[in-house]
Amino acid sequence: AGVTRHSYPYVDENNRLDFDGMLATLKTIPEGDVVVLHACCHNPTGFDLSREQWDQVLEVVQARKLRPL
Repeated sequence: AGVTRHSYPYVDENNRLDFDGMLATLKTIPEGDVVVLHACCHNPTGFDLSREQWDQVLEVVQARKLRPL
């Protein structure tokens, strides 16, 4: 389909949520691009963002006019 895919950090080398890396990368995504966000985990190895973290993600999504999926 000609779509270029990139990824953002989610888990660090210590197997913990890399929220700072994730947020920093989201801030570099070109305005108007689609971004796939993991809304909630469904297995013991996943990570859920806190309400405060989701608020920060929302600020970036709105500022960059990203299209969350």
